[in-house]
Amino acid sequence: MINRFFNKPISIALVGCMTIAMLLALVIPVKAITWGEADTDNTYANVGAIVVDLTDREPLELCSGTLIAPTVFLTAGHCTAIMDELVAVGRLSLETTRISFSALNILDSNTWLEVTGWDTHPQYGIIGPTSNYYDVGVVLLAQPVDLPLAMLPELGFLDELRSEGVLRDGPDAADFLVVGYGQTLTWPPPENLNNGSGRWYAYSEFRALTFPQIMLNQNLNLDNGGACFGDSGGPVFFEQHGKLWLVGITSMGDAWCISASFKYRTDISDTLDFLAPYLR
Repeated sequence: MINRFFNKPISIALVGCMTIAMLLALVIPVKAITWGEADTDNTYANVGAIVVDLTDREPLELCSGTLIAPTVFLTAGHCTAIMDELVAVGRLSLETTRISFSALNILDSNTWLEVTGWDTHPQYGIIGPTSNYYDVGVVLLAQPVDLPLAMLPELGFLDELRSEGVLRDGPDAADFLVVGYGQTLTWPPPENLNNGSGRWYAYSEFRALTFPQIMLNQNLNLDNGGACFGDSGGPVFFEQHGKLWLVGITSMGDAWCISASFKYRTDISDTLDFLAPYLR
């Protein structure tokens, strides 16, 4: 199983005050997926990656995301916020930002799709009394993409599953599917297997449900995978009655990607209200 993820627990709080050099250090995948499987059959075709061609650097994968409408790519708010920072210092533009849905090599320019812009939740980074950090954003594609669209849940979907006893931890914990891009390394020590160009997936067990997060277990000793650097913005799916519901957005996790990860919920009003204008 994979263990992928993108951010340390403190990363979101620090993004707003980082220098651009520190931001660039974040977007280069330095941690990795472990204990996962490559999506060589293109099973999760609606999962893609944001590819940026920064000045003085080779193109690289910034974040993962999911197609939720023909021209709407759902990702994390800290991903689109970083993109704004890079634009502000002249390192990025619309013309050097692309989306790729390639399962094998997102760095192949033949797979790149043009974008017309992006948007971050207007309250992103403002930590209120409920500890909601509004980690949701979208990238808008120039042309409709002919791929299956991920299904968003209704308001309170996960709360209902918990009340029904479907979501529980322990020996019979529910499994969530985590998909994303990023470097793929063995553990330990790191050996680069993927270099952040292919799509991978893993299963993580349910640990806790809070507002606004899903907490998942990615402890290898318990046969769990998860997310690591490069997977931010990617989807977390839950299968119910034969359907995959996009219930979370990869947001943050522990520094070594071996313990717990946190996913920003899509079944809360803050996410659904932000997305509503883009889904009309």
